[in-house]
Amino acid sequence: MKTSISSCFIAFGLLFLATAGSTSADNLIINGDFETGDFTGWTVTPAPSGSEIFVDHGPGPDTTFGAFFGAIGSDFDSISQTFATTPGAFYTLTFFYQVTNLGMPIPAHNGFDVLWNGVSVGGGLFPQFDVNPGFIAPTFHLQATSAFTTVQFNGRNAPSFDFLDDVSVTLSCVRGQGYWKNHSDQWPVTQLQLGNNTYDQAQLLSILQQPVRGNGLVLLAHQLIAAKLNIASGADGSCVQQTIADADALIGNLVVPPVGAGSLRPGDASALADTLEDYNQGGLCSPSCDQ
Repeated sequence: MKTSISSCFIAFGLLFLATAGSTSADNLIINGDFETGDFTGWTVTPAPSGSEIFVDHGPGPDTTFGAFFGAIGSDFDSISQTFATTPGAFYTLTFFYQVTNLGMPIPAHNGFDVLWNGVSVGGGLFPQFDVNPGFIAPTFHLQATSAFTTVQFNGRNAPSFDFLDDVSVTLSCVRGQGYWKNHSDQWPVTQLQLGNNTYDQAQLLSILQQPVRGNGLVLLAHQLIAAKLNIASGADGSCVQQTIADADALIGNLVVPPVGAGSLRPGDASALADTLEDYNQGGLCSPSCDQ
């Protein structure tokens, strides 16, 4: 299973932090990859003293243009961008981050923070001080609380630079069970629990490929797998929490075909499966990625 860095709930809406990619392609950030060679689209706030912030080619492994933060004092250089959001909707924030010492064996003496509407995204990773995590590409799933949201990056590094690139904010959305069946490389996790049993990715894929053939257990499992993958990818699942709990309770110790030989009457599972299918198609609390 792909391991999350953090899975805490905090006031501004951090749900899940992992190394999985976004499931939506429409980036709300202008010039998030800095390939204009400058800060077009960004508001730059230099540190009051000791500022050193610029765009240039990265040190590797990301050698495209990116932003370098090198303020030498205790104050931060900052960049920010504000974009339209839907209050209550969930968004996926991703970026590439690296502390570089430009080839010199010097200890990290830096600070870096990421803020969503003025609040640090936290997650056990930010803010960080005097830490060199290497190059990372974290993903945060965050909730918008107003019609406009601001993402901000604060950085300083006395002996060298902190490097930022590939900033993306996309609407967290849902996909149907057919998508997950055919895109296993996009799964945010490689294990799921259905009822009281845990299945690995190969078993889950075999279940998704299993024809229903009048078995309500398979019918329900198809939609339950998709719903849990959508939620693990950052989609809002608050409207189906009880439905998911009821589905797991109904499945109980039954082992889903073809992994096992469990079965349910279609009538016993259809109402739960219909609700989960509605959710997976974007009809409830999260939009469809295909809209």
